[in-house]
Parts: sequence; C-alpha cells; structure tokens
Amino acid sequence: MTESLDSNQIASSELGTKNLISTQAPTSATKNESLEPMEKVRLIFEPMESLIPFEPIELLDPLEPREKLEPMENVNLRCVEQLEPLEPKELLNPFWDSRYELEFSNFREFGDEGEIWFGTSAENRILKYFSDSKIPKSSKILDLGCGNGSVLRKLRAKKFTNLKGVDYCEAAVKLSIGLSEEEEKEAEELAKIIYEQLDITKPEQSFFEDELYDIILDKGTWDAMSLSDERDSRLSSYLKFLNRAMKPNSKFVIFSCNFTIDELKRQFACADQLIEFVAEVPAAHTFSFGGKQGVTSTGAVFQKKMS
Repeated sequence: MTESLDSNQIASSELGTKNLISTQAPTSATKNESLEPMEKVRLIFEPMESLIPFEPIELLDPLEPREKLEPMENVNLRCVEQLEPLEPKELLNPFWDSRYELEFSNFREFGDEGEIWFGTSAENRILKYFSDSKIPKSSKILDLGCGNGSVLRKLRAKKFTNLKGVDYCEAAVKLSIGLSEEEEKEAEELAKIIYEQLDITKPEQSFFEDELYDIILDKGTWDAMSLSDERDSRLSSYLKFLNRAMKPNSKFVIFSCNFTIDELKRQFACADQLIEFVAEVPAAHTFSFGGKQGVTSTGAVFQKKMS
C-alpha cells in the first residue's frame, strides 16, 4: 500500500533523490498538527541509471549440443562421458551397505532385527512348503542374499540343522551373525548357522569345494539383481552358480515381487538349462485388481535335472 506524503514531509525531489522527514505516527490522543517532528532521516534513492544493470540470464536449451556452450572460466568441469562407468556391484553396494549399516547399528543399540524382506508372509509360505514337502531336517540349505538371516533362523527353530546364508553386503552378514548369536545365548542347543560374504556373480572356486546343496533359497535377491541394464548377463551368472551349487534333484525355491510365475519359468527353466520347473508355492491370500486375481509375491520351485 502506498501512502501520500504532505509538503512538510518532502524536502526535495531532485533527479530521483528524495529527502524524507519521518514523523511520529499519530495516536488516538493527538492530532497530526500537534506532532513534533522526529530527527530528520535522509533516505536516498539512487536513480535507476546509476545502478549496475543485471545481465539477463539465458535459459539453456537441454537439447542444444554441448559444443555450442561457452566454457566457464576458472571452473574445472568434466563431462559425464569422461567418467569411468561403475561396475554393477559398485552401483548397488552403497545403497545396501548404508541400509544394513543402519540396521546393524539399530540392532546393537536397540536389539532391533531390522526389516524382513517381503514380510513374514513369504517366510511362512517357505516354511509351509518345507513342511508339506517333508524336506528332511538334515538337508543342506543355502539362502542367497540372506539379509538379516530371518528365514534361516526360522528354519533353525523348526529343527533344520544344516544352514548357510550368503550376502555380498558385509553389514548384512554382520547383522545376521549378531542376531543368530543372540538367539543362541537364549538356547544353547540351537544349531549353528554359517554366514559368509559372497558375490554370487563372481564366486570363488573354494566356495564349491564343500558338499553341494539340497535346497537353495532366494527371497528377493534376483529381484534386486535384475534391476539393471545388465540383467541378461547377471541371469547367466546366476544360472551358472545354481548349476554348480545344486545336487541332482535338489530344489531351488525363489520368491519374487517383480516377476510372474511364467516370467520366472522363462528365466530359470529354459530349454538349455539344467533346471526345470516343479511347482508354484501358493499364497495364503490374494487380491483383485482390474478384474484379475494377484498375489503380493510369486513363489516358484525348480529342480535340477539328473545329469
């Protein structure tokens, strides 16, 4: 809002310079005429011509070729093309490392086990499949991408005794070990679970020197691995790992929230593979969307063929 100034308030108006006399604001007990002026304050407004003009900012067209842009002075910039591409593991590790470092810190401070990947419903489906299929308690079981080791600890509670979990995230392995050891303090008769840091796309030969596995589990690991432009090469490495680690007739049980049962069949039970589809692990609950039935995660069982 602009207020008009009377002649007593205007001292001069020369070429953009105005000397203003500030007066005390009137109160309800006085009138403007009886006010005594306060100490004069000289406020100077410079003419616009004397100000340093701002240079107009030119908006850059994102589609304009980089060669047309003028280089900035005294700034060392590298084009994206000059950066060395990151390996897949380097792209994924920072996220999972920071996530499990936080969960490991929470475990040490508060005893919290962290997030259970896919929740307990997928774990309950695995346990039910083991029970319904009468999997022997002595079966050698490997969990790929074990996270916090939750499903292995639940299998141990069901008296399975030969359990191993691997994860390429070191903090996840530390968390798994810590949680398993806490349980062992409460019940010394519990079987020991072995945890190991491992990149299944580049496993050491020594990993396969032990006895091969009867059951291999994947609960979301392939989902995470598949989120890459290099999915095909990762799937090839994954299948090679399974072929090397599984006994004939052994089972591969996978849970996914990214792929349907038909997609998992195409990925893991190709004609040239040594693994064949056996069964789908049914879900306890389904949901309906757009007139179709669905589940929160797909469970599938594959079996290694007889060589």
